[in-house]
Amino acid sequence: MRSVIGFAALLSGAAQAWQPPSAVMGVRPGMPFEQVVKQLGGPARCWREQAWCAWETDDESVMSVQFDQGRVRYLYAQIGFSPSDDPSFVDATGMQAVLGEPDVYSVSETGYRTRFTYLDSGLTINVDEGQVTGFGLGHVGWRVTATVSEYWVAGRQICPSQNCPFELPSNRVKASYQGQGLVDLYQQYSGKSVVGPAGLEPATKGL
Repeated sequence: MRSVIGFAALLSGAAQAWQPPSAVMGVRPGMPFEQVVKQLGGPARCWREQAWCAWETDDESVMSVQFDQGRVRYLYAQIGFSPSDDPSFVDATGMQAVLGEPDVYSVSETGYRTRFTYLDSGLTINVDEGQVTGFGLGHVGWRVTATVSEYWVAGRQICPSQNCPFELPSNRVKASYQGQGLVDLYQQYSGKSVVGPAGLEPATKGL
């Protein structure tokens, strides 16, 4: 099956050598807020006392950045915000041909959005209605949401199931999973260690 996927992606031009970037427009996890502003200029808007800020291009592509104690914890860039950093693939088939199977996979309740996460690189990719729409770098936590219909970790479906770490439909992590993080759960199911992205603790706790 993998060879068929790879061949289809090659025909579409998706299977190019692409490595997840460590930064977008020079902004990387762990960078202080002041350096982000120096790199990108002032943000278009911020929320929760600069816990989240957004920058926009002239064509309204957006990169949102989450800060923790004044440093970048996570950033998410829409396709087109930094074309030189955009993936070489346009859909999930091309993504898997280039990057392989994701460590974490989730599907929204409506099926509109699927999300793929690669823990070692801290890379998260959103696919909306079959098309890659953006990617994130940095801290990876639970997708704690009331709108998820499927949640897979290390190839195992844990939601909906008795092993689901949070109550559905809600955004509450079950008491038995308090103190654990998504990385911890992945290591438990896969038996593999996770290095994690530079500048962040690998066994990050769930959001």
